[in-house]
Parts: sequence; structure tokens; C-alpha cells
Amino acid sequence: MARKTTVTAHDRDKIIELSKTMGIPEICTLMNKSEAQVRRVINQNDVMLRANRKIASLNEQEQQIAQDIKKTKAWQQLTEELSPNELLYYEEKYAQYMAQFKDDVLVTEQTQISLLIKFEIMMHRNAKAKYSAAQEIARLVSMQNDFLATFPDRSAMSEDDREHVLSLEAQIQSAKQAEQARSGEFIKLEEKHQALLKDLKATREQRVTRIESSKQSFLAIIRQLQEEENKELMGRHMEIMRQVSEKEMDRLGAPHVYEDGSADLPILNADTIENQKEEA
Repeated sequence: MARKTTVTAHDRDKIIELSKTMGIPEICTLMNKSEAQVRRVINQNDVMLRANRKIASLNEQEQQIAQDIKKTKAWQQLTEELSPNELLYYEEKYAQYMAQFKDDVLVTEQTQISLLIKFEIMMHRNAKAKYSAAQEIARLVSMQNDFLATFPDRSAMSEDDREHVLSLEAQIQSAKQAEQARSGEFIKLEEKHQALLKDLKATREQRVTRIESSKQSFLAIIRQLQEEENKELMGRHMEIMRQVSEKEMDRLGAPHVYEDGSADLPILNADTIENQKEEA
């Protein structure tokens, strides 16, 4: 039995390197470490590699979102709930959904997005189970047909043979019932998935409706102002309007001499009168 010693940084590097060509028992013997120690180092290295890898299908913004989610406690929980392939799927879809909604996502909506992806994963699991069930049904039916083909005269079958046929038939019916149950489960999952999409206003119909209804709305103007280019453009426009207004106010606030020689102020208010008193 390997003696349990402290695992140093050098030991970890050596174990990781040896794991590429050797099994855990051999590493334990060579490094004089326990199986738990060696397995822990290998598992930690796998987790680190998964955390640092990038998904090729994601753009730069989505890659950053994917990296950020891995820093949360929620991600640690997910690593215990999902398989490595399912984690990859979750990471990719989460980054894409979050990028779609941009910065307009609250914590409750993040939870909805997480549930949405989990429903998708459950639907995939269900579809895989249905496929496996269909293959099992086909296998059992083939076994039953091959067995019956050996008895052109069914009356020649013994009691054991009849029981075997009945057993196969029972297995076939059980597999079909399981497949039907999974079909019903899939429909329920799909309904919940669609309901969450509608709550997030993420269906195409809702997105098109939202875009069309907000074209001339106050909210659309606010959204435009939030864009830096639009804010700068509107700022310059407002400054020009202010300067023009002041210049025109000065002109109309000065005395105007009419054809009969009389003078008057086109705009008569407290400011123009005060300006005339100061000039006098």
C-alpha cells in the first residue's frame, strides 16, 4: 500500500505528466502516493482545463460571458449536476442567451435563463432515452421474430419455448410503454421551455412585435440616447440649437425701428426690458 505523503507542486506536475501515458495504480506505485491523492490531482487538473478552454463557436463577447459564469458559485453547483458534455452545452447556450439580451438582464432573469437551458438539457436526455428505447424495442422484436421463425409449426413449441416468447412480448410491451411515457415527458418539458421563452420575451414573434411597437416610442428614444454615438450627436445638436436660440433672442430683444420712425421691442418681457434699462 502506498504511503500517504504530502503532494508538492513538483509532485502535481509529475502526476499530470504521467497521467498522459500511465494509469492511476502505476502512478501511485511510482510516486508513492495514495490513490485518493493521485485521483484528486488529476480531477483538479481536468476541472482547470475545462475552466480555461474556449468554445470555438462563441464570439469575443460570448467568450467573456462564458468565462465570467465559471467564477460563480452557481457554476460549481452545475459541475455536480451535469456531465462534461452537458456543461459545454450549458456554457455555450448561456453565453449566447446573455449576449442576445445584452446588459438588460436582472438576477431573476438570469435564473430563468439557467432554467431554460436546463430544460433543454433534460429534453436532450429524454430524446437520447427515446432513441435507446426504440433500439431496444427493435432488438427485442428481432429476437422474437428469429425465435418464432425456428418453429414453422407453433404446436411443436414446448412450454419453455412459449414462456420465452411471452417473456419477450412482455419486454417489448414494457419498452413501448416506457417510450410513450418519455414522449409525454418530452411534451411537458417543451411546454415549460416555451413558457419560459415567452416570459423572457425571447420568441421571434415577441421580438418582432417589440421592435415594431418601439420604433417611435419614448423607450426607443431613451435606448438611442444610451448609445454613445447618438448621445454625442444629440448633444451637439442641442448645443447648436441653444446658441441659435440665444442669438435670435438677442436680435428680437433689441429695439426695432419701424417705417414711421417709432421703435419697439418685438419680444417684450422682463429680460428684454431689463436689458434696455442697462443699455440706457
